[in-house]
Amino acid sequence: MGQKYSESIDRNYPETRLARFRTSSLQVAMEYLASNQGSIILPESFAESFVLQDTLTKIETLNESQVKCYLIYLKEARNSWLTELIEFLK
Repeated sequence: MGQKYSESIDRNYPETRLARFRTSSLQVAMEYLASNQGSIILPESFAESFVLQDTLTKIETLNESQVKCYLIYLKEARNSWLTELIEFLK
């Protein structure tokens, strides 16, 4: 999720600082959870499919956190997926 987002979560939910394991890789996190009991903080857009598949159980929804996001790109390289990403980030 990124350093700024982690800092936002730590600030708003100080108990998460006690986490034994942190990763920015969803695959690594899911593998860890498969062999260890625990919980995970995910954006709802990611978590939704896991909840629907009964892979994860939703415990709580955290308050929305906002972090600044900057996107640097070449004007010449602008295409449809980049436009969609920009709209999503807004």
